Amino acid sequence: MNSRGVSNVSAIISIALILGGLGGYLYFLQDQLNDVTSNIDNLRREIASVNRELERELSSAGGDLNEQIQIPNQIPSRSEGEISAIADLYERARESVVSIQTVNSQGSGWVFDTENHIVTNNHVVAGVSEAVVTLYNRITLSAVVIGNDPFSDLAVLEVIDSSISLKPLPLGNSNDIRVGEPVIAIGNPFGFSGSVSSGIVSQKGRLFPSQGGYSISNMIQIDVPINPGNSGGPLINMRGEVVGITTGAITNTGAFSGVGFAIPASTSARVVPDLIQNGFYEHPWIGVAGLNIDRSIADVMNLDLTRGFLITQIFPGSPALEGGLRAGGERSIIGGNSINIGGDVIIAVDGRDVFRLDDIISYIDENKRPADDVVFTVIRDGRERDITVILGVRPPP
Repeated sequence: MNSRGVSNVSAIISIALILGGLGGYLYFLQDQLNDVTSNIDNLRREIASVNRELERELSSAGGDLNEQIQIPNQIPSRSEGEISAIADLYERARESVVSIQTVNSQGSGWVFDTENHIVTNNHVVAGVSEAVVTLYNRITLSAVVIGNDPFSDLAVLEVIDSSISLKPLPLGNSNDIRVGEPVIAIGNPFGFSGSVSSGIVSQKGRLFPSQGGYSISNMIQIDVPINPGNSGGPLINMRGEVVGITTGAITNTGAFSGVGFAIPASTSARVVPDLIQNGFYEHPWIGVAGLNIDRSIADVMNLDLTRGFLITQIFPGSPALEGGLRAGGERSIIGGNSINIGGDVIIAVDGRDVFRLDDIISYIDENKRPADDVVFTVIRDGRERDITVILGVRPPP
């Protein structure tokens, strides 16, 4: 046989082997397909069996499968009316919300009055005297910081250009807002100007840390997304009124996690006029430190109640010291901590019950100024007594 014949025979053998392999592979695929089909049939029979069992159970209970199991056709969404209301609020308010840029930071603000005063957070303009304000239409204006208060985290800027007339937002009564009430926030998160977000009031009367170891009282807790750049922007109710100033959020990642906070409008109404007129605001000061009473402290001190505020420290030269409040001198280990016990336990302020330190701070912040007097009802040596303290001015942070 010549070489060409050998080549032809080899080619025929190769083709036969290939075809044989393809046939085997196709047989394998067919076998796999039969297995899948069989599994699907088995699964269908099992589902049918489960459905029949459910129907028997529901029938014996006097129910109906369609009535008992209701699957929504779609994920619940906002109603058209709610969407329209938010859009209308945004259109009415956006001209009064600004972006604030300094050499150190970026944030938001809103027009407070017809004299071109802009309210923002103190931490947005801390350490600077000037800022650039950008309006909704991208017009930029120069502004100066005319007042700031680190304790309430509020600051006021004044636009230098007198030819510009800015539109103020109406200030609402934050004391009237209800938990669950819808609100919106307008600001510049991550520098994205004019952004609007919405949510509800999650709770009221929260304490939020400020400078100098003090807390901002009566804070509004919200689930409205608050991110870097939102600080200083307005929190607006569905009537278009500013009920708060967005200031921060609790997060472990740096991104919003569902718990934001806003300074109540009642604080703005009290603090901002002083910042405009004087450049500062004087907070009332007691000069005590301590712990909220719990069961373990009450047991050690033989108290009949588990509410109130135990004074563990009184600062030198403070109104508390001058007024006659006392801290204890006895150390006790409670819950693994060494605590100074035996001091006065404040249970009321001006006749209002005190459950925690929050109650004292909130009442005094909202109702008192330096040089005002406050009557503290305390438990001392097992007996109640009233002690009058004349409030001082909180020292700088």
